[in-house]
Amino acid sequence: MYVFIDDSGDPGFKFDKGSSRFFVIACCVFETAEAAELTSERFRSILRQFLSRDKAEFKFSRSREDIHRLLLAELVGLPFHIHAVLIDKRAAVPYMGDRGPGDLYRSAIARTLSSVQYSPSGLMVFLDGRGDKSYIQGTRVLFSQQLSRHGDNRIRKLRLIDSRSSPLIQLADLFAGTIRRSADESDRLYRRLLEPYLNGGALTIEKVH
Repeated sequence: MYVFIDDSGDPGFKFDKGSSRFFVIACCVFETAEAAELTSERFRSILRQFLSRDKAEFKFSRSREDIHRLLLAELVGLPFHIHAVLIDKRAAVPYMGDRGPGDLYRSAIARTLSSVQYSPSGLMVFLDGRGDKSYIQGTRVLFSQQLSRHGDNRIRKLRLIDSRSSPLIQLADLFAGTIRRSADESDRLYRRLLEPYLNGGALTIEKVH
């Protein structure tokens, strides 16, 4: 099983200095390598056909609303499932104690992966290697501890990859960004864009308040 992870927002708590209220981790899960390849090619094809992009990286935060709508409409029915954690950090502050942003980042990833169905062959996990290095290193340690603690080899391998060359990390970015926007009570559009995935069972969102 193949899992591609990206986030939206930031795991910090300095709200007076611009920290986001919501933080999202999204895992895009594929049962087989063939399913991952099919989805990757379709994502690339949409970018080429409709957006005149080939090698340019898709980033939710740098793209227009109409591009978000187009991509989410075209990707319905492809062989993947999204598992996501949506954290309202303002509500989480009293429970954090002396733990910092790195702890929130790692616990959010662990929480999301725990909801992924067990695979006898283990999970191949792919993470954007261009993210915060301290968070990534901490995540490596977390996975190593889990592997040594549990004998089921749930997480077989963690690979850091460049999101610029990975359509599936970009796909996770699309969903992470959309889920975070959908958390804004005044933004009904992004909630509507997620409905086909929620109703079709392709999207699971755990909300942490």
